[in-house]
Amino acid sequence: MHVSVTPLQKTRSESYTYRAEGAEVGDIVQIELGTQKTFGIVRGPATVRAAKPAERIPGFALTPTQYDLAEWLSDEYLTHPGIVFKQFAPPSTACLLPEHHRAKNGRTKQTQTTVRTLTSPQRVDTYRSLIRESRGPTLLLVPTTDHIEPLRQRVAPEALLYHSGLGAPAQRAVWQEVARGGPTIVVGTRSALHLPWTSLSLIIVEGEESMGYKQDSQPRYHARAVAAKLAQLTSAELILGSSAPSLEAYSLARPTDGEALDVILQPVTPRREDGALSYRIWNALAEASAEDHVVAWIAPHLRGEAIAELQQITASGEKLPHIDFSPTLPTQFATLGIVVGIDPLLHLADFRASERVYEACRKTASLLLPGGTLYIQTNEAAHPMFEAITAPMDSFYGPELAERRALLLPPATRLTRILFTARSAAVAERAAWDAKDRLGNLVYDVGPCTERKHGSAYRWQLLSKGDPKRLREAIDSKWFVDVDPVDLL
Repeated sequence: MHVSVTPLQKTRSESYTYRAEGAEVGDIVQIELGTQKTFGIVRGPATVRAAKPAERIPGFALTPTQYDLAEWLSDEYLTHPGIVFKQFAPPSTACLLPEHHRAKNGRTKQTQTTVRTLTSPQRVDTYRSLIRESRGPTLLLVPTTDHIEPLRQRVAPEALLYHSGLGAPAQRAVWQEVARGGPTIVVGTRSALHLPWTSLSLIIVEGEESMGYKQDSQPRYHARAVAAKLAQLTSAELILGSSAPSLEAYSLARPTDGEALDVILQPVTPRREDGALSYRIWNALAEASAEDHVVAWIAPHLRGEAIAELQQITASGEKLPHIDFSPTLPTQFATLGIVVGIDPLLHLADFRASERVYEACRKTASLLLPGGTLYIQTNEAAHPMFEAITAPMDSFYGPELAERRALLLPPATRLTRILFTARSAAVAERAAWDAKDRLGNLVYDVGPCTERKHGSAYRWQLLSKGDPKRLREAIDSKWFVDVDPVDLL
């Protein structure tokens, strides 16, 4: 029997022909590639005969869901299929699928799925109830490993943990438990999407707006989009959770709990002299009791300076309230909120600038007790975005979505960014224009990045709107291609 096999690595050709008796689509076989032995995945029968054999290991395979999800990822994110299939491969040859889970029955059926966006700070209680009511496997995604254990303890202490930092024995144990197909609960980062799911009842993406869900290597996907596709393939309910959802989540499923917040908004002017925090913020902290709880969002360029200022005051013997600098889902609501350093972000040459500032302010405001005060340090208090922070969510998302549609920007369309870097500004510019000549009218913009130089590298970018699959035949495999970029900086 002659089959087409894609090696689990980037190769010159996407597939090669081998002899493999009894091999089915989705089987992982051992092959000779040049002078080395490696693994590849069977893609289907071959139209030509081959001399080299492939060794099949019974049960060493992808589930139909894994196979279809990997093919979709390769297609949507313009990535060599070998790179994608490798991420779905079992962690070792000891991880074998039950016979009835093999991909021999063909492609999985795509279905319509229920999608909900939850924005309430109390949504953890909803997660807990949904998981208890779920009768099948459940996947709860978090953006970073820092969030896994706290959320598991609050939602489902019995859940299994999964992320790329786990040791090989722990990864194998979770893989095998999921492969059995029972009512497993997994809390993990985006790598948990690659597990051998055959069915799912519920997928929850907590903090769906987080940049931690965007993979920075090929395939450069956003876990929210992959979770939505996985929900289609498994008929699972999809829950997108965020106190300030992305425009993508809002347009996919408009939240029903995005009410106005009972919070006092207090814009304050930054200090003119050295110092990260304004005097009015210092006064508010001084007037708060040591037992009070404060939540703070401070922009990265000021965070170190602000924390150093607070440490100096504490070292002098003055008591300050507890300040949480990385608030997510609260275990305790605060009386005072602080947002510092947003003005430069508001004026970035990036179509998500207003969305990012709204996200920082709304998420901080949502962690306050009714009647709490949110201090926003800004020189832009007249900006219309600030009026929407405590208002019902529609007051921000409605106009923002209308503007994105008018300008044909995400989520109204897909965007693909191709990045060129070089130690010479002229070389980076020439590479971008050469790519423009190659892609022709598929490109709508070419120019230097907002961050023109990163380290020692000069940066130029090329942007394309519409279905990224139109670019597949024209792009060079050496280019840095980012489909659905989270920013254009």
